[in-house]
Amino acid sequence: MCRIISCTVFVLYLSTFSMNTLADTGHAGFLTALSETQLQNVLKNYFPLREYAANARISLLKPKVQLTSKNKEIVLLIPLEAKVTGGKKYPGHAKFLVGLSYKSTSGNLYLDKPRLQELVFPDIENNVLAELETIVDTLVQNSLPLVHLLTVSEKDLNHTLERSLLKNADITHGRLNLEFGFH
Repeated sequence: MCRIISCTVFVLYLSTFSMNTLADTGHAGFLTALSETQLQNVLKNYFPLREYAANARISLLKPKVQLTSKNKEIVLLIPLEAKVTGGKKYPGHAKFLVGLSYKSTSGNLYLDKPRLQELVFPDIENNVLAELETIVDTLVQNSLPLVHLLTVSEKDLNHTLERSLLKNADITHGRLNLEFGFH
């Protein structure tokens, strides 16, 4: 009889300890990872992007995703084509750093807060380049936050989506590692 009671008390103690430890350390409800290829496959549904301004027509072509450990964010290298007044086409490229946004009400993960790091059009004058930079940056700012990367379900998390959050996102070995938890 004593053995059964002490075992029961010990099991209750362990389960209480485990629940408190999980709550205190905030273990993830769901872990997943996305590769460069998976991200590029998502982006191909959103590109090319085009903008027609008074002095130029800009096309943002198929971006290349770079996931490197030295960057804490997703790097997008986007080939560009500008057709300025006069009809000549100029090739170029842009480099953006992009973050993530998680909407707990839907479980959807999106690209967020793109920041232009570099814009290169080798054969375009600086005064025209400044105008093109504004056009490209505005187009990307308005478009990339609409890019839907992933949907997390309540089944994945084992709790309601409303309580979920993106706890961590890091890049290792060319993969975007995502940790979803709850608060």
